[in-house]
Amino acid sequence: MKNVTIYTGPYCNYCDAAKRLLTRNNAPYKEINVAEVEGAKDEMIKKANGKKNNTTNIF
Repeated sequence: MKNVTIYTGPYCNYCDAAKRLLTRNNAPYKEINVAEVEGAKDEMIKKANGKKNNTTNIF
């Protein structure tokens, strides 16, 4: 199975739904909260080819 990384933010219903979906399908994932991890938002934007997005990003 591929490695799954999910970038989340505080009070994000889309993030919570994505995590529930991954858990329900027994897909292990690494969660990175962009509000808590310094530089995580810039990393997420880079992985999204420069697209700034306020919703959940899964890579």
